[in-house]
Amino acid sequence: MKTSILKRLIVVATALTAAPAISAPKNDGAEVCTLGARILAEQARAGVKIFDSEGASSAEFLQDAAGRSKPPPSQAEWKLLQRPTENLFTRCPQLMKRLPEGVRMATPEEMAAVEKLGQYNLISVGFIHAPLITPDGRTALVFESMRCPGLCGNGSLTAYHRAKGSWVKGRVFFRFMS
Repeated sequence: MKTSILKRLIVVATALTAAPAISAPKNDGAEVCTLGARILAEQARAGVKIFDSEGASSAEFLQDAAGRSKPPPSQAEWKLLQRPTENLFTRCPQLMKRLPEGVRMATPEEMAAVEKLGQYNLISVGFIHAPLITPDGRTALVFESMRCPGLCGNGSLTAYHRAKGSWVKGRVFFRFMS
């Protein structure tokens, strides 16, 4: 009798230690920063040369905008949008030391100029949220935008899906331009 109980305990203990918990977030630094670095490189290739290292859009903004999309986000995607948001460079400060060639971080003066309405200058600043990754590690949501003085700018919330070990750009939930 004691042997069968001991065997059951060993089997349960082995199962608990061998399999990762499904609810454990995959938002560890390496995963988030790897996808973030890829998106940073894509933005640089698209012509973005200056990035904001501090700002973050609110989770409420992303929830509101994504909630208007057709079809709406899946249950797993919606759960991601409930998480607090943070700037990619706050989450992955090492990326500031490994920027693509010709790319730099915005100065405080440039950030102040971007916020001024009615001022015309050629400053535009890119912004990337740290990717939000589902617990199973298969889906990520990323908000990226471009800010510039006056009524210009654009942004999008995009889903990425893991396929054969790499991230593939998927559905765009919303895109805006002003």
